[in-house]
Amino acid sequence: MRPWTVDADDIQIAQDFDAQLLHKTSWIEDFLESTRGEKFIVVGTKGFGKTLLLKAKRIRSQDSGNLCIPRDALLDKPVGNKIFSRELLSVYDTDIEPWNRVWLTAIACAVLKATDQLKGLNLSPYLAHLVSDRRLQSVLDHFVALLELSPRDIHRCAQDTNTQLIPLLRTLNTPVSVFVDSVDEYFNKHIHTPVWRASHSGEISPNIWFLSQMSLVEVAYQLRRVTKHLKVFASVRKEAFERLAETSPMAQQYRGSVIEASYGPGSLKQIFLKNISRETKGNLVMPEKLNTDPMAAFLGRTSVTHGFTGTDEDAFEYIKRHTLLRPRDLMTIGQRLAAVEVSDRTNEREFKRAVNEAASEVAQEYLNEIAPHLGDADMRALLTLIPGNVLTRDLLETIAARYDEVTQQRGGATGMEVLAGMFEAGLLGQVETDPLTGDKLQRFLRPGEGRLGAADGLPFASFYLVRSVLSGFLASINSEYASGTDRTNVIGDGLPWQDPEVHRRRQDRVPAYHGSDPYVYVCYSHEDSAIVTGEIAWLARRGVNVWYDEGITAGSRWSDELAGRIRRSSVFLYFVSESSVVSNHCINEVNFVVDLDTPIVTVYLEEIDLPDGVKLMIGAKQTVRRHDLARDEYRQRLENALLEGLTA
Repeated sequence: MRPWTVDADDIQIAQDFDAQLLHKTSWIEDFLESTRGEKFIVVGTKGFGKTLLLKAKRIRSQDSGNLCIPRDALLDKPVGNKIFSRELLSVYDTDIEPWNRVWLTAIACAVLKATDQLKGLNLSPYLAHLVSDRRLQSVLDHFVALLELSPRDIHRCAQDTNTQLIPLLRTLNTPVSVFVDSVDEYFNKHIHTPVWRASHSGEISPNIWFLSQMSLVEVAYQLRRVTKHLKVFASVRKEAFERLAETSPMAQQYRGSVIEASYGPGSLKQIFLKNISRETKGNLVMPEKLNTDPMAAFLGRTSVTHGFTGTDEDAFEYIKRHTLLRPRDLMTIGQRLAAVEVSDRTNEREFKRAVNEAASEVAQEYLNEIAPHLGDADMRALLTLIPGNVLTRDLLETIAARYDEVTQQRGGATGMEVLAGMFEAGLLGQVETDPLTGDKLQRFLRPGEGRLGAADGLPFASFYLVRSVLSGFLASINSEYASGTDRTNVIGDGLPWQDPEVHRRRQDRVPAYHGSDPYVYVCYSHEDSAIVTGEIAWLARRGVNVWYDEGITAGSRWSDELAGRIRRSSVFLYFVSESSVVSNHCINEVNFVVDLDTPIVTVYLEEIDLPDGVKLMIGAKQTVRRHDLARDEYRQRLENALLEGLTA
């Protein structure tokens, strides 16, 4: 089992499974270790590792000597997409009972075949044919075949199951474990195709997707009462289980049989670090740090700079913010980072590019996944209207109104309904007040935490937030999105919040130095001001005298004052970026200072190929590569370089 395995279907046999990569929380250990079978339904949305958990349980069961079904694979999984005739749709569309009959008969046939107990029975013709057909072995083999029967034949099969097969199941004296996975995928067409858009191959209904899974839970629970020797383990999408819990009087009992795949921040980090530990040494930047600092070993760094706020951020926290807090998302990002050349992975720009490209892939897949639950919505049309990652209520209502105009609704969801669905899906968050501390915090729901398709409307908030996993995708379809990114807050669940407008009014810019002592002149592009002003504030705290264009005297001639400040400075500090090397103001200042005997220190904010003219002027000057260094090392080098010039 290689690191960064995104799809558990890659694990075909027990030998493919690496138990070291399975992160074991207390609830996972209870599920895997228990022999009593209290928990047998794994519930979760896509991406939370339901299939991996079932495979781990299957391997434990067969190692314990249990007879496991299916025999030729770890899990029983359907193939294809099931579409019904109009007659059969009318049977399966509204009632869970026909599904219960099919599941019960399919499981009974598969188990009794595997234990060789189907002899001497007087069965109805079709069930007799099913039982005698040795090509049908697994539960889903029989399930698929039964769904082709007429309602009358299904009724006859169910009668035989109740009168002849269930009594045989009661006589089981050997442990049998059945493993069923991905039933939702067999009926995906019913939920991914709008009802009004008829299928050419048959009839469709979203209820099919829900009822097929809800019934599997009911039957698996009922069979526990038939025999203690038979356990049916299955994965079910959370959306389907929640509907069952709402409609069944047995909801509490069913919940007691369920484990919900969910991971906290600490568990997610451990999952990521475990996969790093399985990397080859040749694909690590600093292999000697693998045991002491896995993130540094893998990335060559432990922190990054937020491009819009200028704040430093833990590298894993940056990765996590660009996910939906699902293990699969981390695997997708880890896989993309592992594919970056080791020599490039230390480059902050390349690191961020890989993370955002992987996040865009995660976002697009998730949008496709939730679309059926949001009504007939044109998600792309809505997303292109979002101008930035922080939205006021008024702006959100304007976006919704523009969406309604663009789509003319077409009989589908309104703009506010789609936005409410995005909130329930965790793509849109809000600012809340912590009831314990009174602090303002950002809050996003996790996948499966909200009720897709059942939202009562968007909760009121002063500010709404776009989850960072969407940022790269939104920027690719809306050229204005990146420029509208908030420069005050790092957006992420649980992070602190500052009102951008209040922050801008209160922000204390460090005053430029106006004394007679040696000082540093700072040259930078205003496009980089979020980062540079933070560096200036740090230098001032360290006791370094700094002058920058904040100190221009009112009424003075701009160019004369700049020239005088450069001439009198002890060190010229130039922040190099894609913006600053094409800025006429910056180039003029650099061109002026190179004719003086003033020490020049250049700080690279990003990896960049200098234009020939700039390279000619500063190519041999003292350089500090901020984007390549850990924060502490970078700041130490910068401070040393400046102090050397100031004390010369």
